[in-house]
Amino acid sequence: MKHFISLVLAGVMTAVSVTFSSSTATAETEHHDNVLITFFSRAGENYSVGVVERGNTDLLAEIVAEETGGELFRIETVKEYPSAYDEMLTIATEERTNKERPELKTSIENFDTYDVIFVGYPIWWGDMPMAMYSFLESYDWNGKTVIPFNTHEGSGQANTVTTIKGICEGADVMSGFSVRGSVAQNDGASARTIVQNWLDSNNFEALAKKQVTHYTLQDIHNLQDFLLAKPTEEDLRGKPYDLDGDGTWNVFDLCLMRQKYAENSATDAISSATITADESAVLETYEKFEQAMIDKDVDTLNSLVAEDKTFTHMSGKTQTKEKFFGEIADGTLNYYSYKLNDPVVTVDGDTATLTGSTTLEAKVYGSSGTWTLTTNQKFVKLDGAWKLSN
Repeated sequence: MKHFISLVLAGVMTAVSVTFSSSTATAETEHHDNVLITFFSRAGENYSVGVVERGNTDLLAEIVAEETGGELFRIETVKEYPSAYDEMLTIATEERTNKERPELKTSIENFDTYDVIFVGYPIWWGDMPMAMYSFLESYDWNGKTVIPFNTHEGSGQANTVTTIKGICEGADVMSGFSVRGSVAQNDGASARTIVQNWLDSNNFEALAKKQVTHYTLQDIHNLQDFLLAKPTEEDLRGKPYDLDGDGTWNVFDLCLMRQKYAENSATDAISSATITADESAVLETYEKFEQAMIDKDVDTLNSLVAEDKTFTHMSGKTQTKEKFFGEIADGTLNYYSYKLNDPVVTVDGDTATLTGSTTLEAKVYGSSGTWTLTTNQKFVKLDGAWKLSN
């Protein structure tokens, strides 16, 4: 019988167990016992906002809890970080250089009862605080839906979503969202709008009620490889791949998974449920490219484009990839979130075209805003990998 038995790994916790207090949800927000909002935050002197009584991520986490009806959990370290910003940076840099795992004084005693877990943190020197590594490495994330969120002052998500995916094995790690710390601290209404838009765009209520499972392109590739008796890139034990409920994994499950991905993924609806492997790979390349722009990950950006690729701004200005990526790296161009709307992929041999539109939240050349732009991207297959081209 083609199915896997789910394994539950018992974690050994050395930290103190604590209880939760429910968030103050609005009258319209349904409480969800299976949704948890975890966060690490630091008060005191913060970049751009001065000395504050509550950290930026603390304030953002409270908004997430109010809008989702989930429960709040504060990640706390045994040692206290200094209030002065420069002193804190020195310690944070030392921790990162030494790959330290600060000891935590709190733990989640009923972790298995949560299906959807938000993970919140500030960006410190282009990364999560090392306390987040301590936290993430303390639990078995298999089967969980993980939603990263963070506060920053120009770094976006940095490369943290990719890092979390690497740590939280077996979890469905979504793209998540980020908010400037100054916005979370001084403009709660705008921060709340960003949270609400993300929840609406990703059908949060269905996620929380387990009405749908958020399948990824990697899930599709995994099931395809399994059915072809090929090795997969990850451990598939416990994966919810029996979509038709017959106790086996088969081609009908694959078709249903493709359909659910089209209906519920961050790339919005793809009309056909029979998306081919090449079409999936083209979409995956574009998704990785957009996320790498947000993360300011120039190495990944370079790996996803052909050598002669140029980029044209909405103003008509055309740049080489070196110039374009350079302005992303130095903060001239800042991308915070994206959403691909109504994508259509057309594959012709070793070339492909992706059309639709992309909604971007960005700050470019000093101007902040959200723009929806026509998408007409060309791709070429080089050495078996799809890359953006001219």
